[in-house]
Amino acid sequence: MTVPPSFNRQGPEAAGFTGFIPFDEVPAAPTPADPGVYAVVRDPDVPPEYLDCSVAGRFKGRNPTVGSVVLARKWVDTATVVYIGKATSLSGRLRAYASIGRGNPVGHWGGRYVWQLADHDRLLVAWLALPHGTDPFDAEHALLDAFTAEYGALPFANIRRGRTPRSL
Repeated sequence: MTVPPSFNRQGPEAAGFTGFIPFDEVPAAPTPADPGVYAVVRDPDVPPEYLDCSVAGRFKGRNPTVGSVVLARKWVDTATVVYIGKATSLSGRLRAYASIGRGNPVGHWGGRYVWQLADHDRLLVAWLALPHGTDPFDAEHALLDAFTAEYGALPFANIRRGRTPRSL
């Protein structure tokens, strides 16, 4: 896997990410069933506005809403990528992520902050199917490391880094 040279729109494209579609197109889009990584992207020139209540579904009764102070503190100015995720099946994971954003009670807790962005309906999702034998956990970690090196923080909706890659 090639790490993007930057995390503006052109960076993931240069690294081979495809898609760049709105979440409402995910169920019908031909997304691969392969393991991979994905990124949620947003126009960085538009200042963020936060909803008081998340549109995400409640899973096991947990409310995904957080306060606007938390969201503002997590915001990464000038970043196009607002979330980086991994999947053992891109098609299944992206369907679940899109479904929770439509208010369904789906177990996709990671990345939930995107559903409190007022422009969540204009966010795009892009994905990269991984070569055989590449661990999506390791690929996600490499992307998060590169993002952190560029911006000094995790992407907006990445609450934590996750486990240490197997290669370390």
